Amino acid sequence: MHSYTANVRNEIEKLFVQRKILLLLVLTGIVPVLAGFLLGSLNNGTGISFIGSGGAAGLPLLMLDALTVLWLPPVLFLVVAEMFAGEKASRTMKNVLTRPIARSAVYASKVTAVAVLCLTLLGETWLISLLMEFVMGLGSGSSALGAVQSLGIYLAAFVPMVALALIAVFVVQWFGSSTGAFLLLLFIYLGAKLQPFFFPAASTWNIFDQTDWYRLWLATAPPINQLVILFMFILAHGIMSYAAGLYRFEKQSF
Repeated sequence: MHSYTANVRNEIEKLFVQRKILLLLVLTGIVPVLAGFLLGSLNNGTGISFIGSGGAAGLPLLMLDALTVLWLPPVLFLVVAEMFAGEKASRTMKNVLTRPIARSAVYASKVTAVAVLCLTLLGETWLISLLMEFVMGLGSGSSALGAVQSLGIYLAAFVPMVALALIAVFVVQWFGSSTGAFLLLLFIYLGAKLQPFFFPAASTWNIFDQTDWYRLWLATAPPINQLVILFMFILAHGIMSYAAGLYRFEKQSF
């Protein structure tokens, strides 16, 4: 257990000192600031509210929709590709495996670091969106209830994002190049997102089409049965991907 926690700290430190990760954090923070100023200017100039009011249906939700569809999945794919296939290509993975730590612990610590990054990006977006909503007077951000509800929605969004990251971790185990792994993951993601338009009947089994399940929590009376079924569906994909990725990781020769 000590070796796992030590390696988690090491992986997180390695991750957050990279310039590309710092740049991603800066860009993630800039987007809600710009969106807040833009929507605030439009509201003041036209007198029309361009985002919903009440509950969490404000700037935080608007930013979450964009984050979970356009921004966070590619970022997670990039980080996962660099962390596994990239280290394999640069042969730095060998250095990690020479330490007195089990491969399963190395794998788990890398996955944990990715989850921490995901939670950091979600938390950053939530906090800045909430502040901008309050500063620009856009809606519900000034109420404690709206803030708590939006935080719960962001935490719900964390679940499918981690599942996507675990699927990515499994896929990159078959690559020795981070570029090739990243491009394939993007291709899979785009194809999965377009699939409901061509084969809507199969979208029920498409894990990539469940990334917006947090919207079910916006209802006055959330459909508990549907939420439980979707949660188990997402959890099953995460567990299977983690186990399959771990098996492949332990069988590889670096």
